[in-house]
Amino acid sequence: YCWYGDALGTALKLHQTSKYKNDVKLCLIIQSEGGADIHNDVAKLLKEDYYMTVLGGRPLMFYFSTDEFAKTEIKYYRGLCKKLGLPEPFAVMLNSKVGEVINAVGDAIGNYSIGNQGDMTFKELTDSSLANWKNFKRAKLQFGPTVTTGYHLLPRFKNPVSWMGGSDKVAEYATPEEIEAHLLDVLEQLQIAENAKYTKANTVLMYAWNEHDEGGWICPTIKVDANGNQMYGSNGEKLIDTSRVQAVKNAINTYKQKYASATPIPLDVLSATPTPYAPNTTEAPQNNDGNSNLWIYIACGSVVLVGAAVAVIIIVKKKISNKEESNGQ
Repeated sequence: YCWYGDALGTALKLHQTSKYKNDVKLCLIIQSEGGADIHNDVAKLLKEDYYMTVLGGRPLMFYFSTDEFAKTEIKYYRGLCKKLGLPEPFAVMLNSKVGEVINAVGDAIGNYSIGNQGDMTFKELTDSSLANWKNFKRAKLQFGPTVTTGYHLLPRFKNPVSWMGGSDKVAEYATPEEIEAHLLDVLEQLQIAENAKYTKANTVLMYAWNEHDEGGWICPTIKVDANGNQMYGSNGEKLIDTSRVQAVKNAINTYKQKYASATPIPLDVLSATPTPYAPNTTEAPQNNDGNSNLWIYIACGSVVLVGAAVAVIIIVKKKISNKEESNGQ
């Protein structure tokens, strides 16, 4: 969840009180408007069983902010977790430059979303996402791969909002089939040792759950015809379009079936990755159960019920070693 200090934080509060809270893990995206006011609330969350962890129990934390702010916050939460008796957080800086991540001593780099450069096809948008991987690997940085479901700001161009402009230069809307193919491709890319050793946190960020007017979503919506007119059933009920979230399910199921018996990537391959910017840390004990399950986590950013934006889906790929930890969950 993107952290909000106002009504946009309702979704996070609902998650914390839901009877399903332990079935769907969560983690936080800390933004520039965070700081001391949220520290106590975050401290409570980090101790919960439903907070997402990676690499032997390290709380997963994203930072969508300036490098100086992130540097202060990353240092604070590392100290906080030490006081709480928790492993050091794994800090991923979103939409940052390589030098900013190094300056802030982040553990990894990533993108919240993939923007378009003028009019382009969805395939061209996904190719630009994969191109970022080369830059991250060239800098020898750990990274969190991003799966995009689109970037189409025409709704905001026609209906401006106060916090962000729109554009009539857009990436084409993705079809459910294209989303399915893109997600499956990224998951399969992470089976390649050269990629796996730079993605040790085993996470993929998927943009987005409900960025509807930015063009990237998988949240079910009302069903419309080719002209955008709302569709109704025989009894007058509103029809619901679940095709995008079904596409995600299809990709995950295909992936799990294909790699259920895959040979794990050896630990010596993974350990060969240079990590010059990672802080020293003592990892929690790891089990050796050989589990190759695909763990799925959802981190939602703001309130779906009132139509607010921002959300990320995080999918943990197949375990890549029979000594890889299983998050204890």
